[in-house]
Amino acid sequence: MDKTDLLDILKKSIRKNNLVVYNSGKSMLPLIKPNSRLTVKYSCDINTGDIILIDTTDHFVVHRVIKKIKGNSLFLTKGDSNLNFDKTVSSESIIGKVIKVNNIKLTTRKWSVLNYIISKFSYAAGLLPAFLRQFKYSLQFLF
Repeated sequence: MDKTDLLDILKKSIRKNNLVVYNSGKSMLPLIKPNSRLTVKYSCDINTGDIILIDTTDHFVVHRVIKKIKGNSLFLTKGDSNLNFDKTVSSESIIGKVIKVNNIKLTTRKWSVLNYIISKFSYAAGLLPAFLRQFKYSLQFLF
């Protein structure tokens, strides 16, 4: 059984039941710490601020949707503690939406609003490295 077969089985099973996974990285600190228990649900309705489980070529990633690029077909994502944006993610690469982190239900109105606000701050933080490079480039011509 190769990865494609396993991924197909995973996507089919998540449509019926929620998936529980444990996080191993630090890119979503402070909300998602290493070894956090994540409950993932299949969803066609992905919004700005949602935290999603993504299939990359060599591993799975849990990151926040920062911006929808083409309706529900392309998304800009980023880890909350990362400086840079990820490559754009297609809807086919999305396994599901994280609906619970340990005992925190992300589906409540409070968390939906908070996640949206966090995504806007994360978007601004993602633009900062490019802005600083441009600023540094502009300063070179002054001296």
